[in-house]
Amino acid sequence: MVTNFYKNLFSDSGDATPFGISNAFPKLNNDDIALIGAPICDEEVLAAVKRMGNFKAPGPDGLQAIFYKSQWSIVGPAVCQLIHDIEVNPSKVAEVNDTLIVLIPKEETVTRLKQMRPIGLCNVSYKILTKILAHHLTLEEFKPTRGIRQGDPLSPYLFVLCMEQLFHLITAAIETHHWKPVKLSIDGPPLSHLAFVDDLVLFAEASLDQVEIIQSCLNHFSASSGQKVSMEKTIIFFSKNVPHTTREEISYSFGFQRTDNLGRYLGIPAHHARVRRSGYHEVIE
Repeated sequence: MVTNFYKNLFSDSGDATPFGISNAFPKLNNDDIALIGAPICDEEVLAAVKRMGNFKAPGPDGLQAIFYKSQWSIVGPAVCQLIHDIEVNPSKVAEVNDTLIVLIPKEETVTRLKQMRPIGLCNVSYKILTKILAHHLTLEEFKPTRGIRQGDPLSPYLFVLCMEQLFHLITAAIETHHWKPVKLSIDGPPLSHLAFVDDLVLFAEASLDQVEIIQSCLNHFSASSGQKVSMEKTIIFFSKNVPHTTREEISYSFGFQRTDNLGRYLGIPAHHARVRRSGYHEVIE
């Protein structure tokens, strides 16, 4: 049962559709391409090993970074050769790409598999490669520190690139005057979305027309990326000015649970009225 659950969770349908928006991402110049694709030298491999924590959780082979550091004079040449072989034949990465999945409870009492957070533990030999590749990609503008796979520095880049597709779809819908974002004030900027990792907040006019636009963007994103909206974790909040019948119609169309209290976002209370000092008392403490 557990195996089948995670096979379905981490598998795609194999029929992804094209993204459909051209020139969404800026193109790299020749110097950037040369830097990213530069051959990996033995010094880079050793530097990647030295940047690892000594006793981080090991992957399926059971070897921690401390082993590679302490025995580098013995295992170093073989590790460097493995990295160079993968450069020539990328399919060889399958030899070290096994992942040990550990389930971490998200709640005190667990009754369903969805209440467990899967963490993928990679072999150090694989993480050496991804750390080198991530180092080639490192820019001052973006230095992610958290990833989908434990210790895999490439995964944050891949996830952000994936989510950028959705943001481009939203931007395109706004520019064509289909998506109607919320204005923070009369002369304030329009607000269409906020995102932090995989937490996403969407803002739009409360109308059935906007429901269709939002669903179209989400469906397009899901079809091209394989990502899906979690119906159980998604809630919808309305302004007090929205009529009751409109709330019912929109909630029914989306299929999301309606709420009158957004709770917290990134640890900060989401206030629905004038912000007062008392509302942040516990944060200050």
